[in-house]
Amino acid sequence: MYIKDLFCPLFKVNKGYWEDHKELKIELDEAIRTYEQARNMIEDHISEYRSGDL
Repeated sequence: MYIKDLFCPLFKVNKGYWEDHKELKIELDEAIRTYEQARNMIEDHISEYRSGDL
């Protein structure tokens, strides 16, 4: 299973659902922040690798 298989359906949920389930929205926002941090770190390492700085 791919990350997109888990995340993409959540982005299609209507706004009313998230208003009714604020705790889940907070958890989703945290998962998104964690993903973005990991993505940024990995992109930095890939850039270093490609530039030969490793």
